[in-house]
Amino acid sequence: MKKAYLKTALLALAACFALSAVSCRRAEPLPEPTEIPIVTPDPDDVFGLTKDVFGEHVAFADYSEKDVVMINFWETWCGPCMGEMADLEALYEEHESEGFAIIGVYSSSKTADVKAVAENFGITYRLVPTTRQLRRFATRYVPTTVFVNGKGELLSEEPIVGAKSRSEWEEIISSLLQNTGRG
Repeated sequence: MKKAYLKTALLALAACFALSAVSCRRAEPLPEPTEIPIVTPDPDDVFGLTKDVFGEHVAFADYSEKDVVMINFWETWCGPCMGEMADLEALYEEHESEGFAIIGVYSSSKTADVKAVAENFGITYRLVPTTRQLRRFATRYVPTTVFVNGKGELLSEEPIVGAKSRSEWEEIISSLLQNTGRG
């Protein structure tokens, strides 16, 4: 009986892993979705007053010299979000000197969980809790990504909902950087 139970449990676990692998490219819905339109905020008030996950003050003025700022809404419980974390860090390291930055924004994840993810993936870009001002860029799903310039102006017409491969992000980032003349 125990052997049959163990075998059934292992098969169920394998099925869960298989299903999560199939859905790793889809966007995950937020627990309490609210439809929030994409609106270009006042450049001086893009973030609102906030601190990153490690308690450091963050202001949008820190990004005023950047040509392309990727604002990536994600959560620790989101499989597709976790699936692209290492790629985003690699792209950040590769393109930071070209005027590129990433800001990871979370809302429902616990700070301790976010810190653990940052340490596990070696994330060096800023991870900040959402603010009223940042919610203007959000959709009902994670991951969602928008690109802005150092003035807070949107660089794309629509948010990107769902995860992308490293090569897909590379293409988008390189194109935006080339449009600024620094890529």
